[in-house]
Amino acid sequence: MQTMDSHTNIYEGKSTKFAIMVGNVEHFKAAVFTADQLLKIGENFTIEVVAVGELVKDIADDTSLFEDINKAEALGLKLTVCEVAMASNKVSKNKLDKRMTTIRNGWIHMFELKDKGYNTLST
Repeated sequence: MQTMDSHTNIYEGKSTKFAIMVGNVEHFKAAVFTADQLLKIGENFTIEVVAVGELVKDIADDTSLFEDINKAEALGLKLTVCEVAMASNKVSKNKLDKRMTTIRNGWIHMFELKDKGYNTLST
């Protein structure tokens, strides 16, 4: 990942609540990296990463992602997993890291977060 000059202001917006819906490992890692960069500013940000698609299976099966999940937790990110994606990828809840919560539908959850004032992005 590219690093940022510590003097660079990486965010000039006003939002403090962000939700990122990600469907693959590369975008999950990028979401955690971006959250880390935002939180280095020192602002009080609320950030949620919503896992959908193939990422749900990878999170359940790929132990190399444990480091990224630990980093996300250390940063205070909320990690949620779409139950529709769990069903389509045949992932049971007991295969997920206990720090993750499930939501029924990732898309609908993103709409709800948008209604609650979150700045939302899907990748």
